[in-house]
Amino acid sequence: MKKNALVTGGSSGIGRAIVIRLAKEGYRVITCGRQIDKLIDLKEELKSQGYEISPIETDLRSEESINQLFLKIRKEFGSLDVLVNAAAVGYKAPLSSSSSDLWNEMLSVNVIALSICSREMIKDLNDKKLKGHIVNISSLSGHRIGSEAGIYEATKFSVTVISESLRRELLPTKGRIKVSQISPGLTKSSFHKNYYNSGKKADSIYSQFQPLEGSNIADAVFYILSHLTRYN
Repeated sequence: MKKNALVTGGSSGIGRAIVIRLAKEGYRVITCGRQIDKLIDLKEELKSQGYEISPIETDLRSEESINQLFLKIRKEFGSLDVLVNAAAVGYKAPLSSSSSDLWNEMLSVNVIALSICSREMIKDLNDKKLKGHIVNISSLSGHRIGSEAGIYEATKFSVTVISESLRRELLPTKGRIKVSQISPGLTKSSFHKNYYNSGKKADSIYSQFQPLEGSNIADAVFYILSHLTRYN
């Protein structure tokens, strides 16, 4: 029986790579994001290769939109077996001068949406006493402090705390619900172009040394899911 996996932020970057890998590994993949046109393009690309995914337009800045996502998942797919919280936004938004709108968006997507998705999945699993696995995609920025990235780094530090807190909360399930976190280093994607608002700046950073690719992170996700399944 195919396992149901929700991958947030599947329209680009790491999330897109994870969607592709899990679909090719036989998961029934649901993915969500605001850029539904890109998700539909990905669906058609995979369909031409013999794989199927289910894109759902979702604004992860809105709890109501996330609630609608889970209502649709429950109606069409039942409960989730896997949740990969891959969606993230980042802006060069200094604490001393930036617009609070940018801070709010990073906190909403990177922290609050991740927490809501995790809560909704856990509620369903606990109601039915089912097994499941949450994989949070963090960053090395969640373990170190740089410059002019205070709120973004704060969101990734939060993911680290949330992952560990969830593990402790879920100890009574005796491994029925697992939580893992991956903290990649520099990974080539559209993230840095958006962060610096400059493709030239992003390319300059990538030219300094070999960055990771989204597929490397997808490999790590699949390794975690396939390895820990042995202990279910």
